[in-house]
Amino acid sequence: RAMGTTGKNPNVGCVLVKNNFIIARARTSPGGRPHAEENLISQLSKTELNGSSLFVTLEPCAHKGKNGTSCAELISNSGIKEVFISNYDPDLRTSGKGLEILRKSKIDVYTDFLVNEGHDLNVGYLTNCSSNRPFVTIKYAISLDGKIALKNKNSKWDWLPSKEKPILDMLLDIDNRLYENSLLKLKNRKKILTINVK
Repeated sequence: RAMGTTGKNPNVGCVLVKNNFIIARARTSPGGRPHAEENLISQLSKTELNGSSLFVTLEPCAHKGKNGTSCAELISNSGIKEVFISNYDPDLRTSGKGLEILRKSKIDVYTDFLVNEGHDLNVGYLTNCSSNRPFVTIKYAISLDGKIALKNKNSKWDWLPSKEKPILDMLLDIDNRLYENSLLKLKNRKKILTINVK
């Protein structure tokens, strides 16, 4: 749900489980602050948090937020007994340090939990942090015979409603777009060029 709304921050989601029931869930707020873990912890009492299990898509941050506390410290002081993490955070301010804070607080930490799903949520962020480059996606229409246009320039492209949702979902997580000139001349260009995050 946070895809495309968190700015430079990752799309983090978390779920809290106690006595085999999900008691809370949260995500990173629009703009990237507060983080998912802070949003989750702030909605529960110490009694509700005590002895619970946290499932989170990215290693909790070790650097201080605007509230003066890192997410790892918030979790350490919350009463949560164990944390399941999908991916390590490659941000040098956190990388491994969040896990260290949790372990020093005697919290059981399990890593690589649903690692592929967590990676897919943050592929742009993870690529940027670990490789110092953007994650590049190329989308183009191609016919069954492997062509992208007719030689006579009479090609027709359809914006099919059945194809719209996957395309819109993909575009939500893209910071910049480059369009080919002929796309700008299409009659339905307005729909293609005005994808907005709601």
